[in-house]
Formats: sequence, structure tokens, C-alpha cells
Amino acid sequence: MDFDITQLPVCSSFFMTVEEAQEAVGYSDKLYWEPGSVLKVHFMNGTHALAVRVAECANEWARYANLAFEFYYAPNSPPTEIVNGAPQRTTDIAIQFWDNGGGQSQIGTLSREVSRKGVASMYLPWSGDRGVVLHEFGHALGLMHEHLNPLAPIQWNRDAVYEYYRRIADWDRAMVDSNVLAVLKLDQSNYTLFDRESIMIYEIPPELTLNGFRVNGNSVLSATDKKFIAEKYPR
Repeated sequence: MDFDITQLPVCSSFFMTVEEAQEAVGYSDKLYWEPGSVLKVHFMNGTHALAVRVAECANEWARYANLAFEFYYAPNSPPTEIVNGAPQRTTDIAIQFWDNGGGQSQIGTLSREVSRKGVASMYLPWSGDRGVVLHEFGHALGLMHEHLNPLAPIQWNRDAVYEYYRRIADWDRAMVDSNVLAVLKLDQSNYTLFDRESIMIYEIPPELTLNGFRVNGNSVLSATDKKFIAEKYPR
């Protein structure tokens, strides 16, 4: 099925050992930030050491994209500016650590709309797992799940997929459809070839497919992740 990205305001993900694919899938261009932007990232909770760990991981994306992150580590002191005599939040990405064990993030510029209301736009596990952090910051930069790539050669065993995610994540069928089984419309996606090594793909056990397709775990950006994000945010 084709999937309308406007119907997925929040892109959920959680760490499962992600060996990822051969090229990144992005949303429509309006959800990418302006190249050269300095994105203000506010940690709403967590220890300073944990926040620093996350910042170090996130900066891996900035090595390849023409973007920079400015981190604000004090939970009670988000970035602000005075507008009409009153302080207004200027946060672009607001992070909250949770006990879920995985992550969740708004996509691209949608993060700003949420975080400037004082609401977290990204949730990360207390472990600060590198794979999760890179994956969620990929979403925050506008990237979609790679397994939704229209060129992905995955033949899903849909009943097995529904049961698997119900068991490990308590997801209903709609959640599974939007995060796992959906396929982006061609006119809404930015993709080249499918990349099974991308940081943006879930782990895929072979029992979830009809053709034995498998993706193992990974916690680094693939070569095509780096190339793709550099093209989206040129220097």
C-alpha cells in the first residue's frame, strides 16, 4: 500500500539491533531544515553525562550534513529569546529520556513545532544507545524508515509482523502499518537504491518475511546514509 507521510506526525522506533540498508529514504523536502542551520537541542531531563553522550552521537550526522547542533543541557533552561517583551522558546529539538527502551522522534522540521510548545519532540532510552540516537536524529533531520522505501525487496508475512510487534512493543495494527508495512508514495519520497545497511531500517528477522529477507543489527551510519544526508544538506 502507498502511504501518505502527512498521516504520520510522529515516527516511532525502538532499538532491536538494526543492520541497515543501502540508501536513506527521506520525506518531502518541506520537512528538511535549511542547509547551514544551527539547530538548538534542549535536554528536558537526564544527567549531564548522558546528554553529552547523546550530543557526541548526534554530531556524527553533522560531520556529513551542512548543519550544526547547539546543545542546551540544563533541563529547566531551554533556549529562549524575547519577543514582544516576553520570553519565547527557540528550541528546535527537545529531548526527553524515558523507560521505553527505544526511541521516538518527530520528523524533520515538525520537531520545531512541537518543541517550541515545551513538549518533547524526541524520546530516547536512558541507555543512550548509539544506534537509537543516530536513528532518531536521522528522523529529526527528515529521514524516513528505510524499510518503507518503494524499492525495498521485502515480502512481508503480514500476520507474523502484526503478532511480532504486538508481542514486543504492544503495537496495534495501525501502528504496525505506519511504521513497518507502509510504502511511501513515489512523489513523496527521496530515495535512490534500497540500503540494507542504513541506520534508518529496523532489524528484520527472516520469520517476518515470505522470502527469507533479513536485516541484522547495526549502530553506525552507512556509506549511503552519509552520502544521502550530504546531498540533502549541501555545503
